[in-house]
This record gives sequence, C-alpha cells and structure tokens, in this order.
Amino acid sequence: FRIDEGHADSARHRRAGAGEVAIVSARRWALIGELKGADEPDFEEVLGWLSPCDLIIVEGYKSAAIPKIEARRKAGRTQKALAEEDARIIAIAADFETDGAGRPVFHLDDIEGLADFIAQAIGPLARSRGGRVGPGAGETGETDGTDGAGDGEREREREKGDAPCHP
Repeated sequence: FRIDEGHADSARHRRAGAGEVAIVSARRWALIGELKGADEPDFEEVLGWLSPCDLIIVEGYKSAAIPKIEARRKAGRTQKALAEEDARIIAIAADFETDGAGRPVFHLDDIEGLADFIAQAIGPLARSRGGRVGPGAGETGETDGTDGAGDGEREREREKGDAPCHP
C-alpha cells in the first residue's frame, strides 16, 4: 500500500532510498518504513509499536492467535470462509445472508450490534500499565512486567475520556 504517492517530498525521499520517512501535519502523523526484502513484521512486533489502549482492531494477520470477527463481502464470495478452519473466529459480519455455523452473524453495517457483541465477548476492560488488555488482565496472575501500579490513574483517564487509544 502507499500513503505518500506523487510528488510530495516524503515520496521522493522514499523513492531515493530512505529507510524510513515521517509524514507529519498539525492533525496526524505517519511513519513509513521500507521492508527492503525483509518479511512482513509479525503481529507481536506490530503490537509493540502501538501506544497502550483498550482495544485494537486488526485487519489482516489472519493466522494470529487472537479472537476474530470474519468479514464477508458479496464481492469476495469466491473466497473460502475462514471460520470453517479457524476456531478463533467468534462471529461473522457480512453484507449478504450467510450461515455462521453456530457463530453469531451480523450485517456489516450493524455497528451497534457488533460493538455490543465485542463488549460482551471481551468483558470489562482492565489494564496494568504496559500489559495485556482483556477480561481480568493484571488480576489473574498474568505477567506483564508491572506490579499493577498506575491502574487507578488509567481508570481515571478512561473516565475522563483521556485514555490513549489508536483504532
């Protein structure tokens, strides 16, 4: 994919061989890194690049060992349904009638239904600073390199709406 096409300085620098290019504006920024023949970064590595947040929505990484909602589109009906072979798929979202094989099925446009399902599936979010996110994270002996310090601060940030999160 490309986000710096054309005659922008960042595009010219990248084409000239820069290993990384930052695009920065008053409203957002992006860092573009060239793989230069290296393998695509694995899922855990990409997670390490993100700021702490309550929920990460992932597109791609179909083989990652994480709960998934399979998106099915009429235009892609020639593709095999992933849920047939992946028990980690917990629901289906589609723009056509489809069988969920025992999993809940939502219309792709049912944002409220999908959001409610996700909230119910993951339960109350709990966090230990820098640790894993999910039901009871930091409460069940999961090791995340912290002693749970800062949990109250994160809760206050969430209540005020200041908790950092990147979609």
